[in-house]
Amino acid sequence: MLSAGWRMKANKKPAGGLAALRVLRQQHKADSRAKAQEPACPPDAAPGSFSTLLHTAQPTASGLTAADKALFKHETRNDTPLVAAERHHTTVKSVVDKAQQQQRLLHATGPDLQTSLPLMSSDHYIPAWLESDPCEYSSPACGTDVLRYLKQDRWMIMANLDLHGARLDEARLMVTEFIQECLEHRLKCIRIVHGVGYGSNREAGPILLPVVRRWLSQMQDVLAYVECSPREGGKGAVKVLLRTRRH
Repeated sequence: MLSAGWRMKANKKPAGGLAALRVLRQQHKADSRAKAQEPACPPDAAPGSFSTLLHTAQPTASGLTAADKALFKHETRNDTPLVAAERHHTTVKSVVDKAQQQQRLLHATGPDLQTSLPLMSSDHYIPAWLESDPCEYSSPACGTDVLRYLKQDRWMIMANLDLHGARLDEARLMVTEFIQECLEHRLKCIRIVHGVGYGSNREAGPILLPVVRRWLSQMQDVLAYVECSPREGGKGAVKVLLRTRRH
């Protein structure tokens, strides 16, 4: 039997147990800090694998690593740099100027005058039927009574163009624009005042008078013209009959 005053002795912990536990805890903390300072890599990547190298190789701002740059420099060490060829580079301004010039020409002539404009490019062309009488002209497509009706004021003058003071190039553009606008508004009969050339060289004679009539005779949309009567301008103007287009 056990005595009432008997007590079981407590088991003693092995010497140095707490000290060993403290050492293990310190090692664990040191290992955790070391792992935190290591570069991150995919958890499934083995040390030294391609994915690890791909993950740790950080490119520079240019997209190339130092190894890439060194390899490129080594491979191109014997190459000769190319010399820039002497070429004519079209500037933006020249392209814009050309485009604006084409737009102005298209606006002046209109898309429907593309067949008529080349025919009025000559200032000296004189059709055979104008040599006998430069005061009047009728297209071969017109009947013989068109000139008679035009002289008899069969059609009322609906628009006028005055070329006084205009140079030859200016007059060409003015006539082209005027004819185009009249065609767009379906005006049948118009008048162009070119003057008699009082300010021109006496030996050379008037400039606009014959040239304007040559232009008109070369335009497909001009059916006929006659020299105006004295009350309408006389020798210094022509009355023009235009083709009426269907819209």
